[in-house]
Amino acid sequence: MIVKHDYLVEILLATYNGEKYLTRQIESIITQTSKKWKLFIRDDGSTDGTIKIIEDYVQKYPNKINHIISDKKNIGSTLNFSRLLENAGDNYIMFCDQDDIWLSNKIQISMEKMIELESSQENLPCLVFSDLVVVDDDENVISSSFWQQSRHIHSNSSDLYTIIANSMITGCTILLNKFAKNTIKKIPTNIIQHDHWVSIIVAYFGKIGFLNEPTVLYRQHSNNAVGSNDVNFKYLFKKIFSIPKIIHDWKAAYSKLPFKVIYSRVLISKIIYNLKRLTYKNNYGK
Repeated sequence: MIVKHDYLVEILLATYNGEKYLTRQIESIITQTSKKWKLFIRDDGSTDGTIKIIEDYVQKYPNKINHIISDKKNIGSTLNFSRLLENAGDNYIMFCDQDDIWLSNKIQISMEKMIELESSQENLPCLVFSDLVVVDDDENVISSSFWQQSRHIHSNSSDLYTIIANSMITGCTILLNKFAKNTIKKIPTNIIQHDHWVSIIVAYFGKIGFLNEPTVLYRQHSNNAVGSNDVNFKYLFKKIFSIPKIIHDWKAAYSKLPFKVIYSRVLISKIIYNLKRLTYKNNYGK
């Protein structure tokens, strides 16, 4: 086991009308095996009991939990995370969704993978992400592996153009080092999801590592901002017929990247990768 004693993880939690699930999520952070964390919560204008829950936890854990108050509301989840990231310090960073549940060793094993990744080269932007257990609204297991369910292939998870073409890295599993955080700085657009943007930036400038085990119970329900999809021919044909719109959206989103994107290469990468997903035999991790 690799141990690093001097780390601190800043957990960035974006909330909006999350009173139904928020307590469960915060409790799963408090009970982590690693205690080397601080939680920063920014609400996007909730009208339910979310603010009361946040304030109660801040009062109970004033040295661990912080409420970031802003006059700007209803900016959406991507910009909410961007504001949190802009205010974060030079520490390790984790993104957190209000409706998931973290497995108790999430910080510990993610940090062990990060230290392994960092050991190959100093001062390199690094990102670690993991698999997830997919659960329903009542926490019944739908799939023990999000990556199996979605037929993602983790050997492709560090290829730049595969990552650009496919939003395959789930934000609630991400751990960033300070060099990644300082390279990203902020997320300049609400067209592309925060986790997709962050993954692309690190794939270009740094290094990505996959933790081949789940760290999160990933709750699927009707209110999810982004959920999981089963991949089949119907799903892919639907994507093929929407290619003109997809390319239009790509140009709008990726024009703000700090490097030139070759859109024909993005399209080819998307087609090849998704054909591989169709024929993937779920021999996960092999």
